[in-house]
Amino acid sequence: MERNQHAFGLWLKQRRSELDLTQAELARLVGCSTITIQKVAGGRRRPARKIAERLAAKLGREGV
Repeated sequence: MERNQHAFGLWLKQRRSELDLTQAELARLVGCSTITIQKVAGGRRRPARKIAERLAAKLGREGV
């Protein structure tokens, strides 16, 4: 599971950067805290399913 968390975090960082979004902006878009985005991006936290789905939708990848 840790490997998946790390891969998701890397994808999140890359897509956020490509879309020129700050962590705070992305957090507002998906309805979570900035610290949650930081932890998920760093692979230190697994996002709740609902947050993962919202991140995937906002960042352009369904079914993550």
